[in-house]
Amino acid sequence: MKDQELLVVLKEHLDRYPKMQPQDVVKLLYQGEFGPGHMIKDPAASLKRLEDEYAHTEHAPRMGLTEDIGNGFVRVNLAALDIGICSLEKLSALFVLSANQTSGDMNRFQEKLEMIEDRFADLPFEFSRGDLEAYLNDYVAAGCPAVSHSEIYRDAYHPAYRVVKEELIFCNIQIGGEK
Repeated sequence: MKDQELLVVLKEHLDRYPKMQPQDVVKLLYQGEFGPGHMIKDPAASLKRLEDEYAHTEHAPRMGLTEDIGNGFVRVNLAALDIGICSLEKLSALFVLSANQTSGDMNRFQEKLEMIEDRFADLPFEFSRGDLEAYLNDYVAAGCPAVSHSEIYRDAYHPAYRVVKEELIFCNIQIGGEK
């Protein structure tokens, strides 16, 4: 993903989620590079987790179904999901397929982290450059693992989604029913 595309994605997310913390920015970049993050070996367990999360999600049909996270990936918002159009089984299968077909590149990911530091002034973060630098120093020293959303983000936005390849979601869902 080019710097400009990444900046557009980040600005869109910051407009929607202004309370994003450095950890949430890293999560967004990580998902945009590595997709769901790792191979899923137990599709049945993945479906069970999705069913449980969907059952505990406050539904908001006016929320957008998908959010671009870059590099051909989207977050599918469970709050907006109409299971009459896309069943949980289908979404879980798309999530598993996306995870099992994705690799990503650590060097590219680290370049994205550096770009965020370099372009800090161009982004409407509510945290300081020092906060970002401190977080990234610790994060890189830890080996750049997958991270969860920050507590601030979870409390403010109650995220519930699955990351899938955009091409899969739009090839498998059509208005009015499943293919």
